[in-house]
Amino acid sequence: MKLKNILIILLTIAYSYLFYQEYAGINFFIFNLLLVAGSIATNTDLIKQKSFVVVALGCIISSLGIVLYSYSLGIIANILSLILLAHYSHHYKSTLIVVFFHFLYSFFLVVPRLVRKKREENKKASWLSSQNLLIVSTSLIISSLFLLLYLNSNAIFSSWFYAIEWNFISFTWLLFTLSGVLLMLVFFYYQQNQEVAKIDADAKNQLTRVRTKNIMLKNLSKGIFAEYKLGVVLLLLLNFLLVFVNSSDIYYFITRELPEGVNYTDFLHQGVYTLIFSILCAIFITLFFFRGKLNFFSKNKALKVLAYVWLFQNLLLVMSILGKNTIYIQSSGVLTYKRIGVYIYLLLTTVGLVFTFLKVYQIKSNWYLTRKVSWAFYTILMLSTLFNWDKLIAIHNFQHNKIEYVMSLTPNTYPILWDNKNLLNTPQQEVLEGRINRHQNRIKDGFISWASWNFTYKKIK
Repeated sequence: MKLKNILIILLTIAYSYLFYQEYAGINFFIFNLLLVAGSIATNTDLIKQKSFVVVALGCIISSLGIVLYSYSLGIIANILSLILLAHYSHHYKSTLIVVFFHFLYSFFLVVPRLVRKKREENKKASWLSSQNLLIVSTSLIISSLFLLLYLNSNAIFSSWFYAIEWNFISFTWLLFTLSGVLLMLVFFYYQQNQEVAKIDADAKNQLTRVRTKNIMLKNLSKGIFAEYKLGVVLLLLLNFLLVFVNSSDIYYFITRELPEGVNYTDFLHQGVYTLIFSILCAIFITLFFFRGKLNFFSKNKALKVLAYVWLFQNLLLVMSILGKNTIYIQSSGVLTYKRIGVYIYLLLTTVGLVFTFLKVYQIKSNWYLTRKVSWAFYTILMLSTLFNWDKLIAIHNFQHNKIEYVMSLTPNTYPILWDNKNLLNTPQQEVLEGRINRHQNRIKDGFISWASWNFTYKKIK
């Protein structure tokens, strides 16, 4: 039996054992280690591939974040990392953002493609062959889904079905395990769309000048010059407009004076996301004008200068939003997920602006920007899973006597709340004690097994 088939069986067993009716904890870390080891076992050259190593580290880091804090952010980041791991275990040079299309393609087509491949090979299959595993698992999954549909749609059939003693079989466990089989098939027999892969591979990072025949040169030059004039006029107007926007913010930061009828909350809280969206639009406008031939237009100096000024002004706008967000947190005394999210969005936006500048300055393609920015975003997402955001929020809000928001956070804050329970009012103390008691009882009663263990549970115990 092939090594891949053995790994599919073993990892499906591990998947079912570690995750069925379990919470997020050390099970994620163990399963990620097994998947990374299984990938390397099938192809030892993977450790030489930069993309695979980065994604494998992302899997380990995000799963470690789950063990430490059990955040939803860590779970989402880990799922994304596993999707990337599945792809880069087989194809090393794909653009990161394109990988998600390939994964969906593989998810829906891996079973029929493998079955068709076995038919073409026309080999006699043993009962443990991948073809039989595919046939059995696919049939059971589809049959189980239809069984659930029929049970919910026919009362008589449902009563007959449940009259049978099915205690020895758990259909939810069976369906869960079969889903694990499908995921492992996708992982080890990964498929990618060849047409999309070719487009991705042919898209170079560096733009090159394409010479045009003399017959078409005159009409083409007119089109480029018209686009150049449009770019100059548009960027000139947008720069002029943004000067006034940034000037108004600078005036506020210097004088701290607001127009009559405008309070600090309205000024600092409203419009932040709109401004971030405007910065993203600025990036796309720049990409539009510098997507191709205008990069090599002999008279494009004015357009480039306006683009650089436009990007710099948007960077000033980022700094302005950063200052507003900080002032809002200081004035209100409340730190929330939303406020932290603004900081992260601004960091991502800054990364986008920097790479957009490099793209224009170094005459790179839009694919270059997509590749660099997507990897930068992924890195930031992975690193963010290692921070105890709830603890940071709790410490800040306690320092400003803003306790209400802390009470709504995850169990990561329970130790801090307990240490500062003298600052809580009576109803808040009762709520906290009730939550901690319920959490401890779940551990004592065996609802949380070793597979679900994480450091949050340890702190509460």
